[in-house]
Amino acid sequence: WRKGGSKPFFYGLLPTLTRDVAFGGTYTFLRRYVRKSDLLEEQYMWVGDTASAACAAIVSGPFNLARNVQYGTGASKQQPSIGKVLRSLAKEAVTKRSLVGAMLFLQRRLRIGWGTARVAAGMAFGQGVYDWCIVIVSRNN
Repeated sequence: WRKGGSKPFFYGLLPTLTRDVAFGGTYTFLRRYVRKSDLLEEQYMWVGDTASAACAAIVSGPFNLARNVQYGTGASKQQPSIGKVLRSLAKEAVTKRSLVGAMLFLQRRLRIGWGTARVAAGMAFGQGVYDWCIVIVSRNN
């Protein structure tokens, strides 16, 4: 409190909001696209929900990185902007010797892996429960 006042309590707020908007927008757009385009039969819609959530987690990943960097900033230091964090990430990625090297770097830096799969499975399960509840409620009305 003595070093930064109330300012450090707000570190990470803008990237958190940006991350959540990116995730929600991507998930909703892709999920609706899959459902309206008849790409999957009804019993396989959970696959579309899972894929939509995985894509949303990947799209929102850079903002999550910016959030974590801002959270890690000391109370007496100036927090880096979202743009500065993302530019730094991009600059480091382009220094890799190949496209595969750059992709592997981004995968590691953005933590795309088991956490992404967990988020995707959890979102698909939650969506299934929500859809089931809507069916039950609409039957009773």
